[in-house]
Amino acid sequence: MKSYLQSLAARLKVAAPELKTVELDCGQFEQEQPAVKFPAALVNLSATDVSHVKPNLMNCHATLTVTVADMRFSGVQRNPADAFGFADTVETLATSLNDWTDGRFSRLHLTAINQLQSNPGFIVYQLTFATTFGLEPSAEPEP
Repeated sequence: MKSYLQSLAARLKVAAPELKTVELDCGQFEQEQPAVKFPAALVNLSATDVSHVKPNLMNCHATLTVTVADMRFSGVQRNPADAFGFADTVETLATSLNDWTDGRFSRLHLTAINQLQSNPGFIVYQLTFATTFGLEPSAEPEP
């Protein structure tokens, strides 16, 4: 799964170069003062349905989430005219990821865009995509 997430992170950086942080979602936005630079995107991948195709191959139907956040404009020294710029970032990410693939997983299909409840001072949106991919055991057995 690491390679899929790394590929996605690279795509996010190209699609929205204004993002200052792109990393794995480990609950950073749930902290009062997240250790990220804004605007930020956090990615996560959950295999929701796994079927064994062969002894060494599993087919995974997955949900991919991209959680995007920025600081709100109240109390922040920013130009109010830029207030809708974050909406542009969310839209850019949604459109550039929808129907995209790196060839190792099926094309992403946008299924939802939701604004999440967040700590005061932050605005957070979550983009949800559906995809499928194959999962094979590593070539090197773990010790």
